Parts: sequence; structure tokens; C-alpha cells
Amino acid sequence: MIKKTVFAAAITLLILCHANAEGVSGQLKTSRQMFDDSMSRIDDTHLELVEKCRDAYSTSLKTAEIAVTKKGDLDAVVLIRAEKARFANDRAVDDEIKPGTHPAIKHATASYLKGLEFAEATRSRKLGALGKQYIQHLHSLKKKLTVAMKIDDALKVKKAIEDASADPILKEALSYQPPPTTKGRMCAPCSGTGLSEQPCRKCAGTGDCRYCKGTGKRAGLGGRPVQCFGCAGSSKCTKCKGSAVARLKCTACNGVGMTLR
Repeated sequence: MIKKTVFAAAITLLILCHANAEGVSGQLKTSRQMFDDSMSRIDDTHLELVEKCRDAYSTSLKTAEIAVTKKGDLDAVVLIRAEKARFANDRAVDDEIKPGTHPAIKHATASYLKGLEFAEATRSRKLGALGKQYIQHLHSLKKKLTVAMKIDDALKVKKAIEDASADPILKEALSYQPPPTTKGRMCAPCSGTGLSEQPCRKCAGTGDCRYCKGTGKRAGLGGRPVQCFGCAGSSKCTKCKGSAVARLKCTACNGVGMTLR
């Protein structure tokens, strides 16, 4: 099993294939698109975690309402119902617990803030690792092109590194660092991203469409070549999009990005 992230594995393939017909400019564009796509997936996962925190907050309020109702505490029922109605309207939770807050609401808020802190820390680790991988990829490609005496291409990569260093999106990724902790450390197999890879089963790790074997064509009537129905002529595996690998949750850290010491 390949213990790398999708982004890291794919950019490695780009380095190995730097002399292909796509050219360095095309590869730089592809690498940046992969970075942007990976960042979007991290943000999507973060939003899912935040939504789970909100769902847990709502459930906690419902449980608390049942408990105070059974005790006959009318004042508490009114307070919790009011908070339930407010939360149902805007799905927002204060980032601090105000003095005088009912204990049940205080408990629900504390749990929410703890879950939110975990979600932010997870996003932090993944974005930091992603940004570093992207910059490292560019530096590796620049060095490889220089060694190969492809100076013009190496200069293009050098310019891409300079542009990336001034890019606010990449700066955001690089600014995130795992918070200090005595309870665990960054997961080495997935570099803290929570993701690992294995060869795509649909294409057996080739990246090619299994129907046309990567040609984009198949035999039609009379033996005439027609567009492959499986990949619509792209020649790439529809499962892995030609990357030859499948993205999975890291088994070493269960997708958290951290392991216990």
C-alpha cells in the first residue's frame, strides 16, 4: 500500500513524467489545480465536522429539555425551548459561555466549542501538510529540470514558486501549524492529512480506462474505431480520473492525522 496522500502521490507522478507532451507550463497548471481541489476537499470535510457539532448541540438541548421536564422545572423548560428556537433559526452558537447561562445550555455550549476546536485543529493540520507538499513539489521539479539542463523550464518553475509565495490562498495553508500537544504526534504515514492511498482497483493501478485500455477508442460496426463508451474518449479511468490511486482514510490514525505517543 502506498502511504502517501493523493496530492503527494499525484505530484510525484508529474515529476516522473515531466518530459511528457503536456510541458512544464501545463504541469504547473495541473499541480495548482490539484492543490486547489485538495484544499476544497479539506474545507468540505471541515464544514461536515462543524455541522456534526451543530447537530450534537441540538441533540443535547433536546435531551436537556426532556430531563428538566421530568423534574417539573418550568423555568428551565422555557429557557431551553427559547434556546432551541433561536438555534433552529440561525444554527449559530456563541463562542463563549455567558454568566448566568443555564447549566444544561452551558454544558451543550462547552461540548460544541470542544468539537469546534477539534474541527479547526484537524483543518489546520491538513492545510499545513498540503501547503508544504505543494511547495516541496515545485522545488523538487525545479531541481530535476535544472539537473536535466532544461534551464528555461526550471526558470518557469522558479517563477511559479515566487508567485505561490505571494499567493494569499497558499499563505493561508502554510500559516496553519499543528498546535503543541503532549497527547499525540502527527501521523507519519499520512503526514498529518488523515488520508492514505492504494492502487485503484477499477483500473488495477494503471490509470487507464479498463474498457479501451487507455486508447480512448473501441471497435464499432465494421471494425471502425469509435469513442469509448466507458471513458467518453478521455482514455482515463473514471474511478481515479487517471491518477491510478484511490483516496482512503488513513488506517494508522483513523483519518484524524494524529497518533498517540
